[in-house]
Amino acid sequence: ENRGLAAAWNQAAIVAAGDIFFFLHNDVMLTRHAFDRMQDVLLSQDNIGAVGPYTNRPRYTHQFMGVETYTDIDSLQAATDELEQSGKPPLPQLFLEDFCLLMKREAYKAVGSFDEGFLYTGGADCDFSFRMLQAGYRLFAVPTYVHHGQGSYRANGWNRQAVHEENKAYFEKIWGFDRGYSTNS
Repeated sequence: ENRGLAAAWNQAAIVAAGDIFFFLHNDVMLTRHAFDRMQDVLLSQDNIGAVGPYTNRPRYTHQFMGVETYTDIDSLQAATDELEQSGKPPLPQLFLEDFCLLMKREAYKAVGSFDEGFLYTGGADCDFSFRMLQAGYRLFAVPTYVHHGQGSYRANGWNRQAVHEENKAYFEKIWGFDRGYSTNS
């Protein structure tokens, strides 16, 4: 039974070993140093709770990086190498999207589990990020890149708009504002 990403993440967190959790969608292609770069930033300060990379297909613009010039794995890696060597610093974020998320176990435990009231995908990541900020943790987008594929909606036959609207309403009920409008500046 597919109960959604929040349920899967919570199940994984219960059985995971180690001090770092790595949540990754099944349609993400990691580049050579992406994990190491994210881990370096995550562990650089005690108050950083989670980090994520840039990508070609985020839901919102804050983790978008236009390196669409790649056509194969070699050109993807070359574009990523250029980004990583650009000197761009990690940027603080209001929330991190769920396609690729590296997080400290202690931050997960301090905040509690992902809210399984969100359908499938979309919303639990923003809700969790806001709870991390409330708990005093910081979030960063790391200047590395991963390729994000077509996503789960098509593969599972989900109605993207219906899922989005239900998750949007659920988020607004919890937080009292529209995350897409209020966090995309």
